[in-house]
Amino acid sequence: MKIIDQKMNSLLYYPYINLPQNDWTIRALLYYDNVNAIVPTQYFYEPEHYNPFMREAIMNELITPINPMDVLNNPYEVSLRFIEYLSARKSVIERRRSFFSNQAHIIHRDKSLSSYRQCKLHINKFDSDVFNYLMEIGLAERIDYNWYNVENKTANDLMFLLSSVIADKIHDSGMIAGIWLAPFAGVPSSELFKNHPDWFIKDKKGKPYKTGHNWGGFYSLDIYNQGARDYIKQCFDVVLNEWGYDLVKLDFLYGACVLLCTTKAVAKL
Repeated sequence: MKIIDQKMNSLLYYPYINLPQNDWTIRALLYYDNVNAIVPTQYFYEPEHYNPFMREAIMNELITPINPMDVLNNPYEVSLRFIEYLSARKSVIERRRSFFSNQAHIIHRDKSLSSYRQCKLHINKFDSDVFNYLMEIGLAERIDYNWYNVENKTANDLMFLLSSVIADKIHDSGMIAGIWLAPFAGVPSSELFKNHPDWFIKDKKGKPYKTGHNWGGFYSLDIYNQGARDYIKQCFDVVLNEWGYDLVKLDFLYGACVLLCTTKAVAKL
């Protein structure tokens, strides 16, 4: 996900530490006046941790790294908000604790990353009390100074909270908050595709059909599948009503009509 401001001239990228070296990034660098990325504090002092593309872009001032602790007014209040949210859901904690005992997910205190079942999150995004709390209730374990194993859905909840905090921060600055989404796309490793492969477009043989090459290749939701339609509606409800964003910039919509599932023309789709 990427955050854009009301004048469409500034972009904040935070799904990964390193922006991907692909056509999307090149277009973003050409289009936006400012491209920023949330990165670990460690990277400010040890830039060798960036991949070569990201490091060169930062050195040439094409991308500006941002430490989230520099822009969050009260990081402890953010952590307290999450702790209160989870503490009120005892049954959820029990289910997740049981799952976590069998399968853990890595979370770095600098950055969140949902790839290959790993998430990276830095302490600068949240007060350290949130990690202490998660370890106390059995949903996290510390690996070393920076890395933790965290139950996957709990890690996702933390990132959802971060999204709403970013939107609030943008509103406090007198701007409207926009977010970049590819609502139809799903990569093979995603929970969406693994749990609901029947929601995606299939070829004549009934096999999922790859509709794009980004992220190593992705599938697209079949917008005539009721489950897929309900999911898309839920996504926009969360982004607009729960996270508090005012507008969305949608991408890769063409995936829905690469293979025609109906007799309607591509333009009508």
